[in-house]
Amino acid sequence: MVSIVEYVFDQAERTPDTAALLSEGQTTTYAELVGQAGRLGCALLSVAPPGGHQVVGIAAETSLSAHAGILSIWAAGAAYTPLNPHHPLSRRLELVERAGVDTLIVGPEALNDLDAFLSQAPRPLTLLLPELEHQTALRAAHPKHRLLFAPDLPPAPLPHAWRYVDPQALAYLLFTSGSTGTPKGVPITHANVGAYLEHARQAWPLQPGERVSRTFELTFDLSVHDLLTAWSSGATLVPLTRRDRLSPGRFILEHQLTRFFCVPTLAAAMARHGQLPPGGLGTLKSVLFCGEALPMGVARAFARAAPRAELFNLYGPTEATIAICARQLTPELLNQGEGSAPLGEPFAGHEAVVVDQEGQPQPTGEPGELWLRGPQVFAGYWKDDARSAEALAPGAFYRTGDRVVRDERGELRFVGRLDTQLKVRGHRIEPAEVEAALARALGHAQVACLPFPSEPRAADHLVALIAHPTELSPSAEQALRQRLLAELPAYMVPERLLALPTLPQNSNGKLDRRALALYLNTLRE
Repeated sequence: MVSIVEYVFDQAERTPDTAALLSEGQTTTYAELVGQAGRLGCALLSVAPPGGHQVVGIAAETSLSAHAGILSIWAAGAAYTPLNPHHPLSRRLELVERAGVDTLIVGPEALNDLDAFLSQAPRPLTLLLPELEHQTALRAAHPKHRLLFAPDLPPAPLPHAWRYVDPQALAYLLFTSGSTGTPKGVPITHANVGAYLEHARQAWPLQPGERVSRTFELTFDLSVHDLLTAWSSGATLVPLTRRDRLSPGRFILEHQLTRFFCVPTLAAAMARHGQLPPGGLGTLKSVLFCGEALPMGVARAFARAAPRAELFNLYGPTEATIAICARQLTPELLNQGEGSAPLGEPFAGHEAVVVDQEGQPQPTGEPGELWLRGPQVFAGYWKDDARSAEALAPGAFYRTGDRVVRDERGELRFVGRLDTQLKVRGHRIEPAEVEAALARALGHAQVACLPFPSEPRAADHLVALIAHPTELSPSAEQALRQRLLAELPAYMVPERLLALPTLPQNSNGKLDRRALALYLNTLRE
Protein backbone atom coordinates (compact mmCIF):
# COMPACT_ATOMS: atom_id res chain seq x y z
CA MET A 1 0.00 0.00 0.00
CA VAL A 2 1.33 3.45 -0.95
CA SER A 3 1.70 5.67 2.10
CA ILE A 4 -0.56 8.72 2.28
CA VAL A 5 2.53 10.95 2.39
CA GLU A 6 3.99 9.36 -0.75
CA TYR A 7 0.76 9.93 -2.67
CA VAL A 8 1.06 13.68 -2.10
CA PHE A 9 4.80 14.00 -2.70
CA ASP A 10 4.59 11.92 -5.90
CA GLN A 11 1.80 14.17 -7.12
CA ALA A 12 3.93 17.23 -6.40
CA GLU A 13 6.68 15.81 -8.64
CA ARG A 14 4.19 15.27 -11.48
CA THR A 15 2.43 18.65 -11.23
CA PRO A 16 4.72 21.02 -9.28
CA ASP A 17 3.20 24.22 -10.70
CA THR A 18 -0.46 23.20 -10.31
CA ALA A 19 -2.42 24.90 -7.53
CA ALA A 20 -2.69 22.61 -4.51
CA LEU A 21 -4.42 25.09 -2.22
CA LEU A 22 -6.55 28.17 -2.75
CA SER A 23 -7.30 29.76 0.61
CA GLU A 24 -8.68 33.24 1.19
CA GLY A 25 -7.37 34.48 -2.14
CA GLN A 26 -3.87 33.00 -1.77
CA THR A 27 -2.77 30.25 -4.16
CA THR A 28 -0.16 27.66 -3.15
CA THR A 29 1.31 25.30 -5.76
CA TYR A 30 2.17 21.69 -5.10
CA ALA A 31 5.86 22.59 -5.12
CA GLU A 32 5.29 25.32 -2.55
CA LEU A 33 3.10 23.08 -0.38
CA VAL A 34 5.67 20.30 -0.29
CA GLY A 35 8.51 22.79 0.16
CA GLN A 36 6.87 24.30 3.24
CA ALA A 37 6.08 20.83 4.57
CA GLY A 38 9.73 19.90 4.11
CA ARG A 39 10.97 22.90 6.07
CA LEU A 40 8.49 22.28 8.86
CA GLY A 41 9.36 18.57 8.87
CA CYS A 42 13.06 19.34 9.24
CA ALA A 43 12.25 21.75 12.06
CA LEU A 44 10.13 19.12 13.84
CA LEU A 45 12.97 16.61 13.70
CA SER A 46 15.44 19.21 14.97
CA VAL A 47 13.34 19.88 18.10
CA ALA A 48 12.14 16.32 18.69
CA PRO A 49 12.22 15.19 22.32
CA PRO A 50 13.96 11.96 23.27
CA GLY A 51 12.12 9.16 21.50
CA GLY A 52 10.68 11.55 18.93
CA HIS A 53 7.31 13.25 18.67
CA GLN A 54 4.19 11.19 19.10
CA VAL A 55 1.49 13.83 18.77
CA VAL A 56 2.02 17.39 17.46
CA GLY A 57 -0.65 20.06 17.83
CA ILE A 58 -2.03 22.02 14.86
CA ALA A 59 -3.27 25.43 16.04
CA ALA A 60 -4.48 26.60 12.63
CA GLU A 61 -7.48 26.08 10.37
CA THR A 62 -7.47 27.32 6.76
CA SER A 63 -3.96 28.76 6.40
CA LEU A 64 -0.90 27.26 4.71
CA SER A 65 0.41 26.47 8.20
CA ALA A 66 -2.51 24.11 8.76
CA HIS A 67 -2.22 22.24 5.48
CA ALA A 68 1.57 22.03 5.12
CA GLY A 69 1.73 21.38 8.85
CA ILE A 70 -0.24 18.15 8.60
CA LEU A 71 2.02 16.84 5.83
CA SER A 72 5.14 17.83 7.76
CA ILE A 73 3.96 16.05 10.90
CA TRP A 74 3.30 12.85 8.98
CA ALA A 75 6.65 13.08 7.18
CA ALA A 76 8.41 13.52 10.53
CA GLY A 77 6.84 10.29 11.78
CA ALA A 78 4.35 11.90 14.17
CA ALA A 79 0.58 12.30 14.40
CA TYR A 80 -1.40 15.51 14.59
CA THR A 81 -4.17 16.64 16.87
CA PRO A 82 -6.11 19.76 15.83
CA LEU A 83 -6.50 22.62 18.32
CA ASN A 84 -9.22 24.75 16.76
CA PRO A 85 -8.35 28.44 17.36
CA HIS A 86 -12.07 29.21 17.67
CA HIS A 87 -12.59 26.77 20.55
CA PRO A 88 -12.27 27.91 24.18
CA LEU A 89 -8.74 28.36 25.47
CA SER A 90 -9.40 26.03 28.40
CA ARG A 91 -10.47 23.23 26.05
CA ARG A 92 -7.38 23.61 23.87
CA LEU A 93 -5.12 23.51 26.92
CA GLU A 94 -6.95 20.40 28.14
CA LEU A 95 -6.35 18.65 24.81
CA VAL A 96 -2.66 19.57 24.88
CA GLU A 97 -2.41 17.72 28.18
CA ARG A 98 -4.61 14.80 27.14
CA ALA A 99 -2.66 14.24 23.92
CA GLY A 100 0.76 14.77 25.50
CA VAL A 101 1.60 17.52 23.01
CA ASP A 102 5.05 19.07 23.40
CA THR A 103 5.25 20.83 20.02
CA LEU A 104 2.70 22.87 18.09
CA ILE A 105 2.50 24.35 14.60
CA VAL A 106 0.74 27.69 14.93
CA GLY A 107 -0.97 29.56 12.10
CA PRO A 108 -2.05 33.20 11.92
CA GLU A 109 -5.59 32.17 12.98
CA ALA A 110 -4.32 31.36 16.48
CA LEU A 111 -2.42 34.59 17.21
CA ASN A 112 -5.27 36.46 18.90
CA ASP A 113 -4.96 34.67 22.22
CA LEU A 114 -1.51 33.15 21.80
CA ASP A 115 -0.12 35.22 24.66
CA ALA A 116 -2.82 33.88 27.00
CA PHE A 117 -2.28 30.33 25.71
CA LEU A 118 1.45 30.48 26.47
CA SER A 119 0.86 32.10 29.86
CA GLN A 120 -1.53 29.34 30.94
CA ALA A 121 0.30 26.36 29.42
CA PRO A 122 1.29 24.14 32.37
CA ARG A 123 4.66 23.09 30.93
CA PRO A 124 7.26 24.23 28.40
CA LEU A 125 6.22 23.89 24.76
CA THR A 126 7.93 24.34 21.39
CA LEU A 127 6.01 26.42 18.87
CA LEU A 128 6.67 26.62 15.13
CA LEU A 129 5.20 29.82 13.64
CA PRO A 130 5.98 29.53 9.91
CA GLU A 131 3.94 32.54 8.79
CA LEU A 132 5.24 34.98 11.40
CA GLU A 133 8.45 36.96 11.39
CA HIS A 134 10.51 37.42 14.55
CA GLN A 135 8.46 38.66 17.50
CA THR A 136 11.07 39.65 20.07
CA ALA A 137 8.51 40.82 22.63
CA LEU A 138 6.52 37.57 22.46
CA ARG A 139 9.65 35.48 22.87
CA ALA A 140 10.85 37.64 25.78
CA ALA A 141 7.47 37.43 27.52
CA HIS A 142 7.52 33.63 27.54
CA PRO A 143 11.08 32.45 28.20
CA LYS A 144 10.02 28.96 29.31
CA HIS A 145 8.69 28.21 25.79
CA ARG A 146 10.73 27.79 22.62
CA LEU A 147 9.39 29.84 19.71
CA LEU A 148 10.63 29.30 16.15
CA PHE A 149 9.53 31.90 13.59
CA ALA A 150 9.70 31.82 9.78
CA PRO A 151 13.40 32.90 9.59
CA ASP A 152 14.29 30.15 12.07
CA LEU A 153 13.02 27.31 9.86
CA PRO A 154 15.69 25.28 8.06
CA PRO A 155 15.77 25.77 4.28
CA ALA A 156 16.50 22.09 3.65
CA PRO A 157 14.09 20.15 1.41
CA LEU A 158 12.43 16.97 2.58
CA PRO A 159 14.64 13.91 1.86
CA HIS A 160 13.00 11.25 -0.29
CA ALA A 161 13.50 8.65 2.44
CA TRP A 162 11.06 10.51 4.67
CA ARG A 163 8.20 9.47 2.45
CA TYR A 164 8.03 6.06 4.06
CA VAL A 165 5.65 6.00 7.01
CA ASP A 166 5.07 3.00 9.26
CA PRO A 167 1.50 1.84 8.51
CA GLN A 168 0.89 1.12 12.19
CA ALA A 169 2.04 4.57 13.28
CA LEU A 170 -0.56 7.05 14.46
CA ALA A 171 -1.78 9.49 11.78
CA TYR A 172 -4.10 11.70 13.82
CA LEU A 173 -5.79 11.93 17.18
CA LEU A 174 -9.24 13.50 17.32
CA PHE A 175 -11.25 14.18 20.46
CA THR A 176 -15.01 13.68 20.34
CA SER A 177 -17.62 14.60 22.90
CA GLY A 178 -17.69 12.14 25.81
CA SER A 179 -20.65 10.78 27.78
CA THR A 180 -18.76 11.21 31.08
CA GLY A 181 -18.17 14.91 30.42
CA THR A 182 -14.61 14.29 29.22
CA PRO A 183 -13.76 14.20 25.48
CA LYS A 184 -12.80 10.79 24.08
CA GLY A 185 -9.56 10.49 22.12
CA VAL A 186 -9.86 8.53 18.86
CA PRO A 187 -6.44 7.48 17.51
CA ILE A 188 -6.35 6.60 13.80
CA THR A 189 -3.33 4.94 12.18
CA HIS A 190 -1.80 5.38 8.73
CA ALA A 191 -3.06 1.90 7.88
CA ASN A 192 -6.61 2.98 8.76
CA VAL A 193 -6.35 6.10 6.58
CA GLY A 194 -4.58 4.25 3.77
CA ALA A 195 -7.39 1.69 3.59
CA TYR A 196 -9.95 4.48 3.32
CA LEU A 197 -7.98 6.44 0.72
CA GLU A 198 -7.50 3.36 -1.45
CA HIS A 199 -11.27 2.97 -1.66
CA ALA A 200 -12.06 6.70 -1.97
CA ARG A 201 -9.70 7.22 -4.92
CA GLN A 202 -11.51 4.47 -6.84
CA ALA A 203 -15.05 5.32 -5.78
CA TRP A 204 -14.82 9.10 -6.26
CA PRO A 205 -11.90 9.79 -8.64
CA LEU A 206 -10.70 13.32 -9.30
CA GLN A 207 -8.80 14.72 -12.26
CA PRO A 208 -5.84 17.14 -12.07
CA GLY A 209 -7.08 20.71 -11.94
CA GLU A 210 -10.46 19.96 -10.37
CA ARG A 211 -11.50 22.19 -7.49
CA VAL A 212 -12.54 20.51 -4.26
CA SER A 213 -14.29 22.08 -1.27
CA ARG A 214 -13.20 21.74 2.35
CA THR A 215 -16.25 22.63 4.42
CA PHE A 216 -15.13 20.69 7.51
CA GLU A 217 -12.94 22.02 10.30
CA LEU A 218 -9.82 20.00 11.09
CA THR A 219 -11.44 18.68 14.27
CA PHE A 220 -13.87 16.82 11.97
CA ASP A 221 -12.30 13.73 10.38
CA LEU A 222 -14.14 14.31 7.10
CA SER A 223 -11.55 17.06 6.47
CA VAL A 224 -8.97 14.29 5.98
CA HIS A 225 -10.99 13.01 3.02
CA ASP A 226 -10.85 16.41 1.35
CA LEU A 227 -7.11 16.87 1.84
CA LEU A 228 -6.01 13.46 0.68
CA THR A 229 -8.39 12.84 -2.20
CA ALA A 230 -7.52 16.26 -3.64
CA TRP A 231 -3.76 16.11 -3.14
CA SER A 232 -3.33 12.51 -4.32
CA SER A 233 -5.05 13.46 -7.61
CA GLY A 234 -3.57 16.84 -8.55
CA ALA A 235 -6.75 18.72 -7.63
CA THR A 236 -6.97 22.09 -5.89
CA LEU A 237 -8.27 22.19 -2.32
CA VAL A 238 -10.45 25.23 -1.59
CA PRO A 239 -11.29 25.61 2.15
CA LEU A 240 -14.33 27.58 3.24
CA THR A 241 -13.92 30.00 6.13
CA ARG A 242 -16.67 30.37 8.72
CA ARG A 243 -17.88 33.40 6.79
CA ASP A 244 -17.94 31.43 3.52
CA ARG A 245 -20.10 28.73 5.09
CA LEU A 246 -22.91 31.27 5.41
CA SER A 247 -23.20 31.40 1.61
CA PRO A 248 -21.80 28.12 0.25
CA GLY A 249 -23.81 28.35 -2.97
CA ARG A 250 -22.14 31.62 -3.89
CA PHE A 251 -18.75 30.17 -2.88
CA ILE A 252 -19.24 27.18 -5.21
CA LEU A 253 -19.93 29.49 -8.15
CA GLU A 254 -17.22 32.04 -7.37
CA HIS A 255 -14.54 29.34 -7.14
CA GLN A 256 -15.94 27.08 -9.86
CA LEU A 257 -15.89 24.04 -7.59
CA THR A 258 -16.29 20.63 -9.21
CA ARG A 259 -16.73 18.67 -5.96
CA PHE A 260 -18.67 19.65 -2.87
CA PHE A 261 -18.72 17.63 0.36
CA CYS A 262 -20.79 18.71 3.35
CA VAL A 263 -23.04 17.63 6.20
CA PRO A 264 -26.75 17.40 5.31
CA THR A 265 -27.58 20.27 7.69
CA LEU A 266 -25.53 22.65 5.54
CA ALA A 267 -27.27 21.39 2.40
CA ALA A 268 -30.67 21.85 4.07
CA ALA A 269 -29.73 25.42 5.02
CA MET A 270 -28.76 26.09 1.39
CA ALA A 271 -32.20 24.88 0.30
CA ARG A 272 -33.99 27.04 2.88
CA HIS A 273 -32.08 30.16 1.84
CA GLY A 274 -32.59 29.79 -1.88
CA GLN A 275 -29.02 28.67 -2.66
CA LEU A 276 -30.12 25.57 -4.61
CA PRO A 277 -31.94 26.97 -7.66
CA PRO A 278 -32.52 24.37 -10.39
CA GLY A 279 -29.40 24.17 -12.55
CA GLY A 280 -27.71 26.84 -10.42
CA LEU A 281 -24.64 24.77 -9.46
CA GLY A 282 -23.69 23.53 -12.89
CA THR A 283 -19.93 23.36 -12.24
CA LEU A 284 -20.30 20.47 -9.79
CA LYS A 285 -19.41 16.98 -11.01
CA SER A 286 -19.84 15.20 -7.68
CA VAL A 287 -21.54 15.95 -4.36
CA LEU A 288 -20.94 13.94 -1.18
CA PHE A 289 -22.88 14.02 2.08
CA CYS A 290 -21.86 12.56 5.44
CA GLY A 291 -22.02 13.16 9.17
CA GLU A 292 -25.75 12.74 9.86
CA ALA A 293 -28.99 11.45 8.36
CA LEU A 294 -29.65 12.86 4.88
CA PRO A 295 -33.30 13.78 4.17
CA MET A 296 -34.31 12.63 0.71
CA GLY A 297 -35.96 15.99 0.03
CA VAL A 298 -32.64 17.76 0.57
CA ALA A 299 -30.86 15.29 -1.72
CA ARG A 300 -33.44 15.89 -4.45
CA ALA A 301 -33.06 19.67 -4.15
CA PHE A 302 -29.30 19.35 -4.53
CA ALA A 303 -29.68 17.01 -7.51
CA ARG A 304 -31.86 19.59 -9.26
CA ALA A 305 -29.34 22.35 -8.50
CA ALA A 306 -26.37 20.28 -9.73
CA PRO A 307 -27.77 18.30 -12.70
CA ARG A 308 -24.31 17.22 -13.94
CA ALA A 309 -23.22 15.86 -10.56
CA GLU A 310 -23.26 12.35 -9.15
CA LEU A 311 -24.54 12.32 -5.56
CA PHE A 312 -23.41 9.98 -2.79
CA ASN A 313 -24.47 9.45 0.82
CA LEU A 314 -21.61 8.31 3.09
CA TYR A 315 -21.74 6.86 6.58
CA GLY A 316 -19.09 6.22 9.20
CA PRO A 317 -18.19 7.14 12.78
CA THR A 318 -14.82 8.69 13.61
CA GLU A 319 -13.77 5.31 15.04
CA ALA A 320 -14.10 3.75 11.58
CA THR A 321 -11.96 6.38 9.79
CA ILE A 322 -13.95 9.00 7.91
CA ALA A 323 -16.59 6.78 6.22
CA ILE A 324 -17.06 3.06 5.83
CA CYS A 325 -20.34 2.76 3.89
CA ALA A 326 -21.66 4.63 0.87
CA ARG A 327 -24.64 4.69 -1.47
CA GLN A 328 -24.93 6.48 -4.79
CA LEU A 329 -28.11 8.53 -4.96
CA THR A 330 -29.33 7.59 -8.41
CA PRO A 331 -32.36 9.31 -10.02
CA GLU A 332 -34.36 6.13 -9.41
CA LEU A 333 -33.52 6.14 -5.69
CA LEU A 334 -34.20 9.88 -5.33
CA ASN A 335 -37.72 9.36 -6.67
CA GLN A 336 -38.59 6.59 -4.22
CA GLY A 337 -40.08 8.77 -1.49
CA GLU A 338 -39.32 10.62 1.72
CA GLY A 339 -37.42 9.65 4.85
CA SER A 340 -33.64 9.53 4.96
CA ALA A 341 -31.23 8.21 2.36
CA PRO A 342 -29.91 4.66 2.78
CA LEU A 343 -26.42 4.23 4.21
CA GLY A 344 -25.33 1.79 1.54
CA GLU A 345 -23.05 -1.17 2.04
CA PRO A 346 -19.60 -1.37 3.69
CA PHE A 347 -16.49 -0.93 1.58
CA ALA A 348 -14.68 -4.03 0.31
CA GLY A 349 -12.86 -5.88 3.06
CA HIS A 350 -15.18 -4.54 5.79
CA GLU A 351 -18.17 -6.03 7.58
CA ALA A 352 -21.36 -4.40 8.84
CA VAL A 353 -23.70 -6.55 10.90
CA VAL A 354 -26.99 -5.68 12.60
CA VAL A 355 -27.28 -7.39 15.98
CA ASP A 356 -29.72 -7.69 18.86
CA GLN A 357 -28.99 -7.01 22.53
CA GLU A 358 -27.22 -10.37 22.80
CA GLY A 359 -24.95 -9.65 19.85
CA GLN A 360 -26.80 -12.06 17.56
CA PRO A 361 -27.51 -11.13 13.91
CA GLN A 362 -30.93 -9.65 13.24
CA PRO A 363 -33.03 -10.80 10.26
CA THR A 364 -33.94 -8.44 7.43
CA GLY A 365 -36.45 -5.83 8.55
CA GLU A 366 -35.61 -6.10 12.25
CA PRO A 367 -33.73 -3.12 13.75
CA GLY A 368 -30.62 -3.57 15.86
CA GLU A 369 -27.23 -2.10 16.65
CA LEU A 370 -24.72 -1.72 13.83
CA TRP A 371 -21.35 -3.37 14.44
CA LEU A 372 -18.39 -2.69 12.13
CA ARG A 373 -15.16 -4.56 11.46
CA GLY A 374 -12.30 -4.11 8.99
CA PRO A 375 -8.98 -2.37 8.31
CA GLN A 376 -10.47 1.11 8.86
CA VAL A 377 -11.75 0.37 12.37
CA PHE A 378 -9.67 1.73 15.24
CA ALA A 379 -8.11 -0.40 17.99
CA GLY A 380 -9.43 1.52 21.01
CA TYR A 381 -9.66 4.92 22.63
CA TRP A 382 -6.62 6.99 23.56
CA LYS A 383 -5.30 5.82 26.94
CA ASP A 384 -8.76 4.69 28.05
CA ASP A 385 -9.05 0.94 28.54
CA ALA A 386 -12.49 1.11 30.15
CA ARG A 387 -14.12 2.97 27.26
CA SER A 388 -12.30 0.78 24.76
CA ALA A 389 -13.66 -2.38 26.40
CA GLU A 390 -17.19 -0.97 26.19
CA ALA A 391 -16.85 0.01 22.52
CA LEU A 392 -15.15 -3.11 21.13
CA ALA A 393 -16.98 -6.43 20.88
CA PRO A 394 -15.39 -9.87 20.51
CA GLY A 395 -13.93 -10.39 17.05
CA ALA A 396 -12.62 -6.81 16.75
CA PHE A 397 -16.07 -5.39 16.03
CA TYR A 398 -16.81 -1.77 16.92
CA ARG A 399 -20.19 -1.19 18.53
CA THR A 400 -21.39 2.01 16.85
CA GLY A 401 -24.38 2.64 19.11
CA ASP A 402 -26.35 3.41 15.93
CA ARG A 403 -29.68 1.64 15.53
CA VAL A 404 -30.18 0.54 11.93
CA VAL A 405 -32.28 -1.86 9.89
CA ARG A 406 -31.50 -3.80 6.73
CA ASP A 407 -34.42 -3.34 4.37
CA GLU A 408 -35.85 -5.75 1.79
CA ARG A 409 -33.30 -4.50 -0.77
CA GLY A 410 -30.48 -5.41 1.63
CA GLU A 411 -29.63 -1.75 2.29
CA LEU A 412 -28.80 -0.35 5.70
CA ARG A 413 -31.02 2.46 6.94
CA PHE A 414 -30.54 4.61 10.02
CA VAL A 415 -33.24 4.34 12.70
CA GLY A 416 -31.81 6.17 15.72
CA ARG A 417 -29.37 5.91 18.61
CA LEU A 418 -29.20 3.37 21.41
CA ASP A 419 -27.87 6.07 23.74
CA THR A 420 -28.34 9.82 24.10
CA GLN A 421 -25.63 10.86 21.64
CA LEU A 422 -26.71 13.69 19.32
CA LYS A 423 -25.64 15.07 15.97
CA VAL A 424 -25.88 18.85 15.54
CA ARG A 425 -24.87 20.16 12.12
CA GLY A 426 -22.72 17.03 11.76
CA HIS A 427 -20.91 17.42 15.09
CA ARG A 428 -21.11 14.49 17.50
CA ILE A 429 -22.25 15.65 20.94
CA GLU A 430 -22.80 13.82 24.20
CA PRO A 431 -25.48 15.73 26.17
CA ALA A 432 -23.78 14.72 29.42
CA GLU A 433 -20.74 16.86 28.56
CA VAL A 434 -22.93 19.92 27.96
CA GLU A 435 -24.99 19.19 31.06
CA ALA A 436 -21.85 18.90 33.18
CA ALA A 437 -20.73 22.35 32.03
CA LEU A 438 -24.21 23.76 32.73
CA ALA A 439 -24.22 22.24 36.21
CA ARG A 440 -20.84 23.78 37.01
CA ALA A 441 -22.01 27.18 35.81
CA LEU A 442 -25.31 27.04 37.74
CA GLY A 443 -24.08 25.32 40.87
CA HIS A 444 -26.68 22.52 40.62
CA ALA A 445 -27.30 19.45 38.48
CA GLN A 446 -30.98 19.95 37.60
CA VAL A 447 -30.34 20.53 33.92
CA ALA A 448 -31.04 18.80 30.62
CA CYS A 449 -29.78 19.27 27.09
CA LEU A 450 -31.89 18.18 24.12
CA PRO A 451 -31.76 18.52 20.34
CA PHE A 452 -34.13 20.79 18.45
CA PRO A 453 -35.88 19.74 16.31
CA SER A 454 -36.11 16.42 18.15
CA GLU A 455 -34.48 14.24 15.46
CA PRO A 456 -31.29 13.23 17.32
CA ARG A 457 -29.14 12.77 14.20
CA ALA A 458 -30.20 15.86 12.27
CA ALA A 459 -30.79 18.57 14.85
CA ASP A 460 -30.30 22.23 14.02
CA HIS A 461 -29.30 23.32 17.53
CA LEU A 462 -29.38 22.45 21.23
CA VAL A 463 -31.86 23.57 23.87
CA ALA A 464 -31.00 23.60 27.58
CA LEU A 465 -33.75 23.16 30.15
CA ILE A 466 -32.95 24.37 33.65
CA ALA A 467 -34.77 23.92 36.93
CA HIS A 468 -35.33 27.52 38.02
CA PRO A 469 -38.26 29.19 39.78
CA THR A 470 -38.51 32.04 37.28
CA GLU A 471 -37.54 32.79 33.70
CA LEU A 472 -33.93 33.78 33.19
CA SER A 473 -33.43 37.47 32.54
CA PRO A 474 -31.67 38.40 29.28
CA SER A 475 -28.57 39.44 31.24
CA ALA A 476 -28.53 36.19 33.25
CA GLU A 477 -28.98 34.14 30.06
CA GLN A 478 -26.16 36.02 28.37
CA ALA A 479 -23.85 35.55 31.37
CA LEU A 480 -24.59 31.81 31.44
CA ARG A 481 -23.93 31.50 27.72
CA GLN A 482 -20.60 33.27 28.11
CA ARG A 483 -19.65 30.84 30.90
CA LEU A 484 -20.39 27.94 28.58
CA LEU A 485 -18.45 29.47 25.68
CA ALA A 486 -15.41 29.61 27.96
CA GLU A 487 -15.55 25.81 28.29
CA LEU A 488 -17.22 24.42 25.19
CA PRO A 489 -16.96 24.87 21.41
CA ALA A 490 -19.72 27.11 20.07
CA TYR A 491 -21.55 24.19 18.42
CA MET A 492 -21.99 22.60 21.88
CA VAL A 493 -23.49 25.70 23.50
CA PRO A 494 -27.33 25.63 23.56
CA GLU A 495 -28.94 28.34 21.46
CA ARG A 496 -31.90 28.50 23.85
CA LEU A 497 -31.97 28.32 27.63
CA LEU A 498 -35.44 27.52 29.01
CA ALA A 499 -36.29 27.69 32.72
CA LEU A 500 -38.90 25.35 34.25
CA PRO A 501 -39.93 25.20 37.93
CA THR A 502 -38.93 21.50 37.98
CA LEU A 503 -37.69 18.97 35.46
CA PRO A 504 -39.90 15.87 35.00
CA GLN A 505 -38.79 12.49 36.33
CA ASN A 506 -39.79 8.97 35.33
CA SER A 507 -40.95 6.22 37.68
CA ASN A 508 -37.34 5.41 38.53
CA GLY A 509 -36.65 8.96 39.63
CA LYS A 510 -34.47 9.65 36.60
CA LEU A 511 -34.75 12.61 34.27
CA ASP A 512 -37.63 12.00 31.86
CA ARG A 513 -36.10 13.07 28.55
CA ARG A 514 -39.09 11.80 26.59
CA ALA A 515 -41.41 14.16 28.47
CA LEU A 516 -39.02 17.05 27.86
CA ALA A 517 -38.85 16.22 24.14
CA LEU A 518 -42.68 16.23 23.97
CA TYR A 519 -42.65 19.61 25.74
CA LEU A 520 -40.21 21.01 23.18
CA ASN A 521 -42.38 19.71 20.36
CA THR A 522 -45.30 21.76 21.71
CA LEU A 523 -43.16 24.87 21.27
CA ARG A 524 -43.00 24.16 17.53
CA GLU A 525 -46.77 24.11 17.15
